[in-house]
Parts: sequence; structure tokens; C-alpha cells
Amino acid sequence: MISEALEVIFKNASGTIYQCDRDYCFYVEFEGKTAKYSVKNLYQLKQKLSNFKIEEIFSVDSLNPSGTEIITISTTDYCYILNPLQIIRFRELLDETFFILHLNQTLKDRLHYAVMV
Repeated sequence: MISEALEVIFKNASGTIYQCDRDYCFYVEFEGKTAKYSVKNLYQLKQKLSNFKIEEIFSVDSLNPSGTEIITISTTDYCYILNPLQIIRFRELLDETFFILHLNQTLKDRLHYAVMV
């Protein structure tokens, strides 16, 4: 899948997120599965993962004793069936990716401002 059109945004032990400027999308590799997302869908995935309260999943009186969660985005064909540890790892991958994207945009804005002044 790696091609010259893809740029690694963030990579850790659980996965990698690539940006494809040619197709205006992101490719997410997580635990052996690759999925293509628009910016909006990637943000929706991040929000869904952020909404899980891990402490509730592990609670004794949980309605879901296995802790397994199914995560989908309605406008995509991708589905993840994740245990609590995978949710934490996926959340970390997406949080770090959005941090890098935000940092890049901030640096670009500051550099543009510095050149214009």
C-alpha cells in the first residue's frame, strides 16, 4: 500500500496513519487492518473512541462484561471490534495524529505570519 503519494503523519507500535494529498484522504493502518477515511470521517472516528469511558467498561456491574465494543462510522464500510486495550491504543494513535496535524498547521500559520510582517 505504501506509495510515493502517501506521507506518514504518525506511527507507533499499534499502527500508522498516512496522508494522501492526491486523494485528499487518510489511510489508517491499525493492527493489520487498513482503512481509507476522509478528514471528516477520521475526526468522527476519533470522537467515537474518545467517548468510551474505559473505567466504565472495567466496572464490575458493567452491562458489557467482555468490554468488547463495535465501532463504525455510518458513511464508511469499515468496522472495528475492539477490546478495551485496543480502544486505548487506537485512541492514542488518533490523538497523536491530530496533535501532529494541529502542530503542523500552527507552525505553517506562524511562519506565514513571520514572512508577511
